[in-house]
Amino acid sequence: MWLVSYFLVLSLSCGCLGQTLTQSKASLTSPAKKTVRVWCQTNGVKIDENNPIHWYQQKAGQPLTRILYFTKSVVRDSGFGSTFNAGKTTDSRFYLAIELTAEKSATYYCAYWMTSSGTWR
Repeated sequence: MWLVSYFLVLSLSCGCLGQTLTQSKASLTSPAKKTVRVWCQTNGVKIDENNPIHWYQQKAGQPLTRILYFTKSVVRDSGFGSTFNAGKTTDSRFYLAIELTAEKSATYYCAYWMTSSGTWR
């Protein structure tokens, strides 16, 4: 079985105005083609059509690239197919599902845009 190593640095927390997004630190090694989930816990954040959760990928030496955003459904950015998916288990717990391949070895982040103040979290 061929194993692909994925390092997902998932520690992001901003306590701005009582709103936080928190990701657990994780390093995953998994067989290729296996689907894994990257989790994002929100606090004090209302996710809706105007305020989605965004998921970003950052490969070594490259800038952040948005993969998709999620409210009630998934909207993928150009170049990212169905091997990336997203969902939620509660109103405050969201995930990015990734079907692993060597090309997807990267760091993944969740983000939230506060439309009322125009700032990222």
